[in-house]
Amino acid sequence: MSASSALSLLKVAAPAKATATMIIIHGLGDSGQGWTFLSDAFHQMPDFQHINFVFPNAPTKPLSVAGGQLVPQWFDIYEFGNPNAKSDVPGFFNTVDQIKDLVKKEVENGIPAERVLIGGFSQEML
Repeated sequence: MSASSALSLLKVAAPAKATATMIIIHGLGDSGQGWTFLSDAFHQMPDFQHINFVFPNAPTKPLSVAGGQLVPQWFDIYEFGNPNAKSDVPGFFNTVDQIKDLVKKEVENGIPAERVLIGGFSQEML
C-alpha cells in the first residue's frame, strides 16, 4: 500500500473465471453500493461474466462548498462554477494513490494490469 489509507469497498466477483476487473468510482455524495446495478446488468450477459467489479467508497469528510457538511467525497470542493477556484490538489492525488492501490491489488490477485478498467461518474477537478 501507498501512504494513503485503504478504501472501504464492495467487490462483486465474476460468476465465471475472472480475467478482468472494472473499478467504478462514484460521484460526490454517493457510495459504491449505489453503482452495483452495473455488475448486475453486465453479469446477466455471457460476454461479461469474466469481469470482477470493484466499487470503492469515498471517505466521508467535511465538504467546503457545503459549509463543512460531512459528505462522501474523493477530494474537497471549495467553489462551484469558478475555473480559477482553489483546488484540493493533495486530496485529488491521495485519491489517485488509493485507486492505484486497488489496481495493484487486482494485479496481485491475477488480473493483468491491461485488463483493469477504471470508470467513474461526476466528481471532477474544477
